[in-house]
Amino acid sequence: MTDVNKAVATQLANIEARSGKTIAQLKAIVKNSGFSKHMELVKMLKTAHGMGHGDANLVVHLALNPEKVTGAEDLSMAQVLDGLYTGPKASLRPIHDKLLAVMQQFGNFEDAPKKT
Repeated sequence: MTDVNKAVATQLANIEARSGKTIAQLKAIVKNSGFSKHMELVKMLKTAHGMGHGDANLVVHLALNPEKVTGAEDLSMAQVLDGLYTGPKASLRPIHDKLLAVMQQFGNFEDAPKKT
C-alpha cells in the first residue's frame, strides 16, 4: 500500500468516526440524495451532515468514481509532493519540508498532500 493510499485509508476511518456512519452508508446518502453534480453533493454533505469540505469531497469521489479516489494511487508521498512542487512552485518545496520538520516536534499528525 502506498503512502497516499494509507493516508486515504486513515481519512476514511476518521470520517466514519466523526460522522458515526460507515462509508457505505455515506455513499448511499450521496446516491439517494437526488443531486448529481459533484459540488451539489459536497454542499449537501456539509450542510445536512456537518461534514468538513475535505471529508465530503472524498465521500462524493468514492460514491461517484470509486475506482479512482486520489488520482495518485500508485505514487509515493514523495512523488505526490514532487508533482505538486514543479515549475513556478518548485521554490516552495523547501518551505514545505521545513514546515513539516517543525510540525513533527509537536507530535504525530497526518501528512496527506492532495494532488490538485
